[in-house]
Amino acid sequence: MPTVTTTTGPFSGIDTAGIIDKLMAIEQRPLDKLNQKKEDYQKEISSYGEISSVISSLRTAVKGLASSKIASFTVTSSDETVLKASAGASASSGQYSIEVTQLAQEQKLSSRVYGSDSLVFKTGTLTVRAGDTSTDIDINYTNNTLKGIKNAINSSGANVSASIIKDDSGYRLVVSAKDAGASGYVSLVGNDVGPVGQSLGDFNFDAESATGNMSIMQRGQDAIVKIDGLTVTSKSNAVTDAISGVTLNLKKTTSGEPGDAVTLSVEQGSMSDSTNLKAFVDSYNSAISKLKELSAKGESLSGDRTVRSIQLQLQRVTTNSYAGSTLAQFGISHDKYGVMELESSKLNSSVADKQADFYAMMDELSSKFDTTLRDIVRDLIPEKKDTLNKKVKRIESDADDLTASLEKTREAYQKKFAAMESTIADLQAQSANMTNQLSGSNR
Repeated sequence: MPTVTTTTGPFSGIDTAGIIDKLMAIEQRPLDKLNQKKEDYQKEISSYGEISSVISSLRTAVKGLASSKIASFTVTSSDETVLKASAGASASSGQYSIEVTQLAQEQKLSSRVYGSDSLVFKTGTLTVRAGDTSTDIDINYTNNTLKGIKNAINSSGANVSASIIKDDSGYRLVVSAKDAGASGYVSLVGNDVGPVGQSLGDFNFDAESATGNMSIMQRGQDAIVKIDGLTVTSKSNAVTDAISGVTLNLKKTTSGEPGDAVTLSVEQGSMSDSTNLKAFVDSYNSAISKLKELSAKGESLSGDRTVRSIQLQLQRVTTNSYAGSTLAQFGISHDKYGVMELESSKLNSSVADKQADFYAMMDELSSKFDTTLRDIVRDLIPEKKDTLNKKVKRIESDADDLTASLEKTREAYQKKFAAMESTIADLQAQSANMTNQLSGSNR
């Protein structure tokens, strides 16, 4: 039986393929609806991903509302070439006279001079001790050159770094402690195994006795500063535990001459200048804006009850009372569109009058709001996305079944039209025979 493979039937002249396509377009409407529904669900899943992102950002901002993090300080150094400083929320206002006697630095060791960084060493083990940690580095035929040993040290995870310095004399391996300070010492022990090459013992150095085949390029030392005459030592040039809440970043030493000390001033700024408070307001408004955008008429989550629930939770948390106070009492309120606003003058004056109340409110709000946002991100949104993903999988299964059914339907149409063409062919043949017989009888 002939099949329909061309646009026009060979015997009927009918556009059979076109007719089948039109019939299949009607048959496929249920599949088209399924695919559209799947696309809609996938858009909802993507939208919930966006919501999860803005809620997570808001949660990060909320954690910064605790009283230990929210305060704003201005720190001024009389000589920033000597030291700069920054202050966290746990700082206190004050003025300090600071002398930098010594900067912290890491220990650096240098090898003897070699003629090339491709010089071959014996295979074996190089043991690196940095502070309290020890690392054994395998030196084999893949890395037993000066350059290879440098790379092996850097990839070993040992708390040191290695480099090769080429000066006028030749090539030197330099090993530096990653940790600065007097306790950041480095010891090396080379153990030869292979018979050919320069000895790994060239890198031997004992930090305790300061003896060996390596030379000390730079000794490790602690930073030493005097704060109002009191001596403080630090392993790092970022001194974080000398003045409560203040980090000193040391740049260079002072001369020690009278009047050469740096004056550091720490002053508490206005609460309206708090970067953490501003970040909270901005993050809250971004979250509310995204929720409104995705649930607007015609959008993927239009009329979605879960989105509405999240909006109400955010609004309720920011209007509730905490430790007997509300945000609105301190100048942080919502306009008629739900946008959070910060009234600087009211905030600064009310915090100045009731600072303890403000901090108590912020501590409680930060804790409870974080719990609310955690539940949204960890439970509510994942559950919603899981439900939508299950719906997508069901649609995909139904679509596969329907696609298989449609293929059978197309085959059935093709067979019917093929049968029609066969019938027409038979009729045409019979007609031709009759015509021939009639023509013969008339002669």
